[in-house]
Amino acid sequence: MILEAYGKSDIGLKRRRNEDSFWLDKNIGAAIVSDGMGGHAAGGLASSITVECFRRVIGRGLPGAKSLPEVEELLTDSLKAANRELLEAARKDPQKTGMGATAVAACLWRDSFVLINIGDSRAYLVRNGKISQVTKDHTLMERLVKEGVISPEEARVHPQRNLITRAIGRENGIKADLFSVGIEPDDLLVLCTDGLSKAISNAELLETLRKSASLEKACSGLIDRILAAGAPDNVTVVLLQPVFADMPG
Repeated sequence: MILEAYGKSDIGLKRRRNEDSFWLDKNIGAAIVSDGMGGHAAGGLASSITVECFRRVIGRGLPGAKSLPEVEELLTDSLKAANRELLEAARKDPQKTGMGATAVAACLWRDSFVLINIGDSRAYLVRNGKISQVTKDHTLMERLVKEGVISPEEARVHPQRNLITRAIGRENGIKADLFSVGIEPDDLLVLCTDGLSKAISNAELLETLRKSASLEKACSGLIDRILAAGAPDNVTVVLLQPVFADMPG
């Protein structure tokens, strides 16, 4: 099995800087998307540190991983390393105090995607013409919807819809969620920041992907659609598509 992948990021139309970061490596089968938070350009630093820690830990450990728990441990270790480095950067520069980042990442391991997320950066799976959200947002709205306090429709427009309950850069450590998804032919995995997920419905996301002739055109089409709708936030999307190698005849 080989991995086709493509990613793209855009500053959007309302922000002064792009505080999203992403990285992908088709050869080892891994990708991450991170959305930074914090003033004085600290958000951009937070997401870039998060991505670099992931690249370093996964790049070193994934090729030799021998079990699912080992892959999960690598994913967890990468975000723990990012948490430590964000806190250290904030200690060295008081202007960076309070900076943080969300993240969603995936590794291709054998016949599965192994994922981790913290915050509200998301992963979606497109399979058999349908789209489903793999990850769960760590937000106040997600908690209130789960508890039945408000409806999903109310959550989309709630004034506190951007309040995150978990992030990288917290003094008391991080708590991320892990997922494993068995791969079927023609599966497509979407990793994105909330600049995409909050600006487009699942139906619109699926429609754009269906109409695109390649992963590159799909990424561009999604960002163009967000820009046309006003793009109030930075937007980043990474698409991962496993391809089953032909058996020798």
